[in-house]
Amino acid sequence: MTNIFRRVKAVLSRHRLEQDLQDELNSHLKMDAQERLERGDTPQEAHMNARHALGSTLRTAENVREAWGTAGIDRLMQDLRYAFRQMKRSPPFTLAAILTLGLGIGANTAIFSVVNAILLRPLPYKHSERLVRIVENIPAAESFSGAAERTTDMSPDSFQDWRSKTTTLSGMAMERQISKTLVARDAVRLSGLQVSPALFGMFEVQPALGRVFAPDEEKPGLDRVVILSFGTWQRVFGGDPQILGKTVALDNAPYTVVGIMPREFAYPDSQTEFWLPLSLPVPGLLGLPVVARLKDGVSLTTAAEEAAAIGRYMRGESSADPQPSGPPRIQLMTLKEELVGRIRPALVVFVIAVSFVLLIACVNVANLFLARAAARNREIAIRMALGAGRWRVLRQLLTESCVLALAGGIAGVGLAIAGTRFFVALGQGLARTDLVRFDLIGNAIPRLNEVAIDASTLLFTLLLTVITGILFGLIPAFQIGRATSITRMDLQFGTTAVPMRVVRTAMLVGQISLTMVLLIGAGLLIKSFMTLANTSLGYDPSNVLTFKIPQPALDYPQGEKAQKQQNAFAEEVARRLQLLPGTQAAAFTNNLPMVQGCFTWGGFGLGDATCKTGRMAVVSRDYFRAMGMRLIAGRGFAEQDRGNPQAVFLLNRAAVKAHFQGVNPVGKTVADSQGFLHGEIVGVVDDTRQAGPDTEPMPQLFMDPEHFQAVYGEGYYFVVRTTKDPAAILPSIRSIVHDLDPKAVVDNVATMDQVISNSITTPRSYAALLGTFAAAALALATIGLYGLLSFFVKERTQEIGIRVAIGAQTADVIGLVLKHGLGMSIAGLAIGLAGSAILMQYLQTMLFGVAALDPVTFTAVSGLFLLVAFLASYLPARAAATIDPLKALRYE
Repeated sequence: MTNIFRRVKAVLSRHRLEQDLQDELNSHLKMDAQERLERGDTPQEAHMNARHALGSTLRTAENVREAWGTAGIDRLMQDLRYAFRQMKRSPPFTLAAILTLGLGIGANTAIFSVVNAILLRPLPYKHSERLVRIVENIPAAESFSGAAERTTDMSPDSFQDWRSKTTTLSGMAMERQISKTLVARDAVRLSGLQVSPALFGMFEVQPALGRVFAPDEEKPGLDRVVILSFGTWQRVFGGDPQILGKTVALDNAPYTVVGIMPREFAYPDSQTEFWLPLSLPVPGLLGLPVVARLKDGVSLTTAAEEAAAIGRYMRGESSADPQPSGPPRIQLMTLKEELVGRIRPALVVFVIAVSFVLLIACVNVANLFLARAAARNREIAIRMALGAGRWRVLRQLLTESCVLALAGGIAGVGLAIAGTRFFVALGQGLARTDLVRFDLIGNAIPRLNEVAIDASTLLFTLLLTVITGILFGLIPAFQIGRATSITRMDLQFGTTAVPMRVVRTAMLVGQISLTMVLLIGAGLLIKSFMTLANTSLGYDPSNVLTFKIPQPALDYPQGEKAQKQQNAFAEEVARRLQLLPGTQAAAFTNNLPMVQGCFTWGGFGLGDATCKTGRMAVVSRDYFRAMGMRLIAGRGFAEQDRGNPQAVFLLNRAAVKAHFQGVNPVGKTVADSQGFLHGEIVGVVDDTRQAGPDTEPMPQLFMDPEHFQAVYGEGYYFVVRTTKDPAAILPSIRSIVHDLDPKAVVDNVATMDQVISNSITTPRSYAALLGTFAAAALALATIGLYGLLSFFVKERTQEIGIRVAIGAQTADVIGLVLKHGLGMSIAGLAIGLAGSAILMQYLQTMLFGVAALDPVTFTAVSGLFLLVAFLASYLPARAAATIDPLKALRYE
């Protein structure tokens, strides 16, 4: 350790030590010369003899530096200076190498920052690895949809049973996403969470002000308390320090503020603006997600075994009953795994893809180094003849490659910052809490807001850069290091040793193979996305604006009377919207496509069959016209239905197929076993894809709000079809709603085109990312092929000149080069196709409407690559055909 400190001290005080050394050498020479003068030498003789006696001052200084322990640093600095001179001497080579490496390193850095934020970094809660979800795998025979389902929802009764029976969980909490209107100076819609009071203790978080919920505040009547997020406290209440104990109105109900959470606390996400206690039971509630915490010292496996036993007990089964095949009925999953597990396979694919890109970049740069190494044979041979050892030469070459890699790494960080922003932009959707398949803040990819270039990412980049520098610098360094004499080097000048040719060819073929794998993967995803984007939805989304007016914002009483008043309000809004210039149709519904909270039914009779599941939608009279849906039989809702005690319905094509075997049901009667629904079917509309373009239409029943006065949800969605830009009428819409009720809020505004685009954000992101990687790989492979063939032509200039001199035609020369280039391309293409056929199976879960071995994609990608390979080969071939035989014969 003392030695290390001494060396560090010597490095830090290097300038002073060098000055002292020079002064000491000068002083020694001066004293020795003086002594020689006194012994009778002339001044010239004294000076020359003194220098002769001292010997080489350089050697002496080198020995002293060895003693200081800084000689290695000196040599490193020499190597670095030489490396920079080499870079400066060949700007095209340097620029090409830096850009190539920057591309590979930047892509890997960007993906690492994503993987680090989403998969590697723990959730931002204390001991988050002990927070779990209880997952139930429902077999197809027991599910409403008839297909196997996976759910984290638990009924309130089951939740109470679990809390009383578990011995491995220290806490359990139900949670429910909500939104409420806060009426202060202006009405504002806030997103929040209803939670069991135990949640804050499970997360080991203390409020910044006030307190968390007390256990008895989950009882009805004691639950009118609210905790605000730090951001809401600052933004809405101006950071009022006296906020505790004050009453705020949420959906016209008074709540007492009891706490302010710390700035850094965000559960389930940073968009959550308040928390309310969840009191049980909730009327009509079927199930909610549950989060739990493992007791200290209890493993996930032990808790999972107990969970499985509790699940069997609650289903009336015993441990001796045979267990069905497939996944276990009850699973415990960490909160993080439940959140990010669905994105893991895609991220693994991207990691493999960018690794391919980096490998291709390394091969490209290694080939560049090999080509340059052949041109530097004489220089290296001279250095070795003058006494440079093999390790010294290898170290110099590796230093050059590492310096280039570091420059590429710096460029890569810049590309990574841009790439990370690109990735985040791809994954972001509409910031709404009501859309399907998105997290709470509208992201198709979870934890997207945590993705950033941080210290761990930069450290990864540094390691990657060093490894890359060694990797691509090792092969050319090894080639030169094998030479042991100037004679051997001279013999190799102007040509490349056969083993190295094989290595370079093999590397290019491998590069092409990896490129083919990426191209085919990207081709499959792009075709999948295009299939998805072009899927018929069953309605016309163009020029349609949608928005929601939350019902509780209106100062109405609860119950059936509230629904009547809400319907009257909605009818008046729709009527006024219809009067706006450019409006073709305006309507409202409780069940908009791509929106969560759809109203499903189960088990009521239609015709002779019983429907297991389907969707019910309350729609106003102009809804089908506003949405552009096609009426295929009967009629829609009409003015004549108003005031008619007989309820009327419309079905979609899927419901007719499921319950009437394709026979026209118009005029038939609908009735459910509970007497909830009873009326006549008056029309049939075409199917619409409610849950997304990749989801088959479900049976659907449409009802007129005139005949159904139950409370259907938290307000209505409005649909306005216009002849001009839908966004242009938004100010008029806000004005109409405000005139009718100043407390009402126009929320969740978006065009249908935006909603649909939002629903395919994930496949679009996958296709764009892999397409970008594939394009980069194709560019690198093309450059690599072009570079190798250019070197091939340069290396064989004399041979080509002789061929031309003895009568070879232009076509013969072009054919010679093309044969070499296309031969390597076809070999790489064949290997790539075989590898793709194996690897593309892992992409199957990310595809829609496309097989993993889709022959069209394989053929199209192969044709594209052959075309690019032909162009990359033709340019060097054309250059070879223009070689002058006389000049070629003089070419060394």
